Amino acid sequence: VPTPVTHQGLNAAVLSLALLLVTWQGLSGVIMSLAITPGVRTTGWLHLLKEIHATAGVWIPVYLVLHVGAVVLHALTGHQIWKKMLFLR
Repeated sequence: VPTPVTHQGLNAAVLSLALLLVTWQGLSGVIMSLAITPGVRTTGWLHLLKEIHATAGVWIPVYLVLHVGAVVLHALTGHQIWKKMLFLR
């Protein structure tokens, strides 16, 4: 049985941000799918939720690109963290 990995510092902050962002997108998407009527213009809090959801949706691909970039930079500096992620080490 592998021992669980604890995350600390910047690692924990980045992971927490990603989990928060994906959870937000999921919850706001469910709320919108239940509350928005097709063909009807959104107003008030629902319009605000829709705008925040759209803006936050841009950050998921940005996060993924930055995350892959960080893995590449770690690999170039000799820290083969990606091998641990894939259970190769």
